[in-house]
This record gives sequence, C-alpha cells and structure tokens, in this order.
Amino acid sequence: MKKISISFLSRLRNQEFPAAYGMICSILEGEEISVEYVSQSLASVMAQNEKLVFLRNMVLQHPLTGTIKHQTDLRNDYFSSLKGRVTSALKSPVETEREAAEVLNLWLHGYRQYLSTARIHEQTVLIEQMLEEYQSKLFIQEAVTKCGVQIILDSIAAITTEIKDAYVTRSKERTAAKRKAMMLRRVAYNYLKTLLNSIEMVISLGDADSAVYLNYLEEIDDMMEVFRAKYESRTTRRKNAAQKAEENQPEDHENDDQDGDAMPTDSQPETAGTSRKFNVMTLDGMDSHNGLTNESLNGNDVMSNSVTNGEAIDGKKNEPSTGNGAFVNGDVHNPEKGIAMYNGTNGIDQSLK
Repeated sequence: MKKISISFLSRLRNQEFPAAYGMICSILEGEEISVEYVSQSLASVMAQNEKLVFLRNMVLQHPLTGTIKHQTDLRNDYFSSLKGRVTSALKSPVETEREAAEVLNLWLHGYRQYLSTARIHEQTVLIEQMLEEYQSKLFIQEAVTKCGVQIILDSIAAITTEIKDAYVTRSKERTAAKRKAMMLRRVAYNYLKTLLNSIEMVISLGDADSAVYLNYLEEIDDMMEVFRAKYESRTTRRKNAAQKAEENQPEDHENDDQDGDAMPTDSQPETAGTSRKFNVMTLDGMDSHNGLTNESLNGNDVMSNSVTNGEAIDGKKNEPSTGNGAFVNGDVHNPEKGIAMYNGTNGIDQSLK
C-alpha cells in the first residue's frame, strides 16, 4: 500500500491550505463510514473545515489601513498649510507678523527633510520633536501666536495622536490574526493526519471493505497532486533564483597572484584609491616631486650604480641603502631585501638596519 505524504500541506499559503483541506472533505463527505474510529476522525475534520474560512479572509485589507492612509495624507496637507502660512507671512506688511514668520521659517527649516512627503513613522517622530521644542522654547510659542498658526499646529498634533492609536490597534489585531491562523492550520493538519492514519489502519488490518478505503486514499492522493505540484514548483523557482543570484556574484580575485609579484606593470593600472606617492615603483618611473627627476636619474651617478627591480646592471645584487632617495622594487624572493633606496648624494647603497 502506498503511504500518502501530506507534510507539504503545512507549508501551503493561507489561501491554498483551506482549498486543499476542503477538497479532501468533499471526497469523504456523504460516504458511509462503518468503522467507528474513522467516522469520529472524519467528524473532527469536517468541523475544522468550517473554521478555515478565517484563513481565506487573511488576504483582505485591514479596516484601519484605509483610515491610516487618509489621516497620513491629511496630516501632510496640514504641514503644507503650515509652511504656506509662514511663507505668506514673510511678505506681510505687519512687521511683528513678518518677524514671527522669520523665526518660524528658520524653525521649520530644520525639519524640511520630512515635510514634503506623507510618511507614517517619519512624520510621527517629526511632530513629537517639534512639539517638544515648541513647549520648551518661549520664543517659538510667541512666534506661533503672532503668525496665527496655532490652530494648524494643534491640528497636526491631534491627528498624529489618532494615527498612532490606529496604527497600534492595527498591529495588535494583525498579530492576533496571524496567531489564530497558525493555530487553526496546526489543529486542522493534525486532525487530517489522524483521519488518514485511521484509514490506513483499516486497510492494513483488513477490516470492513479495505478496497473501498484504499480507493479513498487514492482519490485523496490524486487530489493533493495539484497542490503538491504548486508547492514544488514554487520551491524550485526560489531555489533557482537563489542559485542564479549566487552565480552572478563577482568572483574574488584577491588571491589570484600566486607568484608573489604584485608590482603594477604598463598593462596593469595602479589600484584605485592608492596614493602614487607611496606606490612601489622603479627608478625610471620616478617623478620630480619625489626629489629625483628623470634627467638626474640618467646622469653619471645613476649609470655608475643603477638599480632596477633589485638587480644592478652588471648582474650583481644591490644591498638596500639608507639614502634620501625614493623607494624602488627589491628582490621579491628575499623579503629582507625587498625595499631599497637610492642615495642621490653619494651614489652608493648601504644596508637598512
């Protein structure tokens, strides 16, 4: 006998789970179940099926979502009105009103980042900061009164309180709904497993008409294949997307150089963001700002004892010097002699201590 696997049902979406559960119920609904423990299990499954309507309603928008959106837009309109009144008062013929508007304009300037777009959290924090500053500074209170924008500021504060209350209520109700949905799914899944186990028990024991109960299992398995295919397809798409994203990641070439020679060549540009002043370079590439010009390097002092990549022209190794010249490449196979300096004064090299 083929054993039915329904573990994937617990991972279906809230709209898919009730649909699959209801189809299983429809297969056994109205059938004469002579085995008592199977009949009891089926009754429990049927009773739970009616409760799963709650899962189908999870996709509906929360009633307070529209209210919060409307209040947030309205509050943003109040902010626009406040800014407009202050801007208008800046051109007022009344000197006291104009001076008050200048104070408020400077005050609002510090909050300009979140005064243009309707945002729930940002503007809620914003108004709390503004009210705290308003209550602690007398000159702002006087400017608000003289400019005649007290009613607008009070309206902004009031609607902010309403938005916070509605948002908290919606969050709590959403959390409660998710907990309830998880509980309903878990209970329904366990009842369904018990039912299928009881049918398999009848078949294995040979009680009643085993062929009829085997037919029930086959029908259920065929019905579940549709939802199983949906789940497996979704899982495969996610896996392929993750694999593709991983393949598109840039390769790390940090350790590609195995020879130990990190010296930039003519065909290899210098590393971006690295100062040329501290780059390792040959004498032929020296700039005049390092104290040596190309002209001076081609003189007699250099010709008598040239240094290029840690080797003298006559084929002998140069010892590092302590001169005042510029850094040059040393012998990469001898790190202790990896940096040499050319003494432009006396033209000789000395070992670094």
